[in-house]
Amino acid sequence: NKYMTETNNFSFDDGFREYTINNDPNRTLRVNTRDYNILQRVSKALNELDSKIDSLKEEDFKLADDASEIEAFDFASDGSEVLNKFSRSAIDEIFYPGACDIIFGNANPMSTVNGVTIFEGFLRSFAETIRPILEEEEKKRKKKQDFYKKKYDELHAKKSKL
Repeated sequence: NKYMTETNNFSFDDGFREYTINNDPNRTLRVNTRDYNILQRVSKALNELDSKIDSLKEEDFKLADDASEIEAFDFASDGSEVLNKFSRSAIDEIFYPGACDIIFGNANPMSTVNGVTIFEGFLRSFAETIRPILEEEEKKRKKKQDFYKKKYDELHAKKSKL
C-alpha cells in the first residue's frame, strides 16, 4: 500500500539496565540507572513505611488485652495486609506497575529474613547498587557542563575584546 509508512526507530542509551532478582532469569527488573529521582523515591517509600507502621500503632489497630487467639490472628492479618498493599504500591511507584510482582512474586514484602523485611532488604540492596552508578553519572555530567561553560566563557571573552 503506497500510503503505509515505514516504521523507523531512534536508538540511544536511555539509561535502562536489566537486573535479575536473586539470579533468577525469570525475575528481571528494568531500571533506569540514570534517573536522578530514583533514590528520592526509595527514601520516600522507606519514610512512608515508617509512618504507616506508626499509624498501625494508633487506636484503630490496638488489640484488646483479653483478645482471643482468633482475634489476635485477625488483628495481625489486618495489619499485615495494610502493609502488604502499601509496600507493593510503593515498589510500583518507584519503578513501574508490576515491578513488585517481579521482585516479590506473591510473597508479602513485609515477610522477614533475619529480622529485616524483604521490602527493606531489596530497597537497601537496590540503593547500594544504584548509588555508585548515579555518582559516576554526576561526575560525567559535571565534566561535560564544565567543558561547555569553559567554551562559553572563552567565546564571551573574545566578544568582550571586540
